[in-house]
Amino acid sequence: MVRYQSVDTNNVALKTLGLRGVICAGWSDVEDSEIPDHICLIKEAPHDWLFPKCKAIVHHGGAGTTGSAVLAGKPMVVFPVIADQTWWASLAASRGVSPTTIVPFPKLTEETLVNGLTFAIQDEPVRKARELGEKVRAEQNGADFIADYMVTAIENGTAYIPHVGKQRSSLLRVVVATSIVVAASVGALYVYKEHKAQNVRYGLIDGTIAAVRGTLR
Repeated sequence: MVRYQSVDTNNVALKTLGLRGVICAGWSDVEDSEIPDHICLIKEAPHDWLFPKCKAIVHHGGAGTTGSAVLAGKPMVVFPVIADQTWWASLAASRGVSPTTIVPFPKLTEETLVNGLTFAIQDEPVRKARELGEKVRAEQNGADFIADYMVTAIENGTAYIPHVGKQRSSLLRVVVATSIVVAASVGALYVYKEHKAQNVRYGLIDGTIAAVRGTLR
């Protein structure tokens, strides 16, 4: 599974190794006519459906994509672009599921992609990725955990943002609490609604008000 639009680079690398590939084109303007037979071009696909079907995942190192590759139990090759992506690449490498030599995306070439994939399809990274995936899948679902936490905190009146104590102005604490908790409430309560609809009694406004109140206490 390759998430970049450099068709020629992907084509040569995959052909060299005798592999087939899926290119997730995303916002790029790659045309079907440019794609050889051993590559499948798609715009997008759910990671939890696609990744388990792949031998290895080549991606940019985003937290979500890295997590999906780990959950799928697949080795990966990471070409980070910005921000925290180099850190995620380093973390994957430290677990033995990605090459230790981290190549930034602007330096992606046919050679670096071949080297990365050559590593990823070896028995040892495949085994470590499978074991890591089994370990992570055995843990509690993170979305369910945060949903349970948020709803329990709202019920108990203990919802607040840690480390935003009295050393900050009231206005700043309101702004910080609101901006962070709005995002958290949306995600957590949406998941809670999806999976435990019968227990949902709170909406976004209720969750945000409770969290701001708890922060200011």
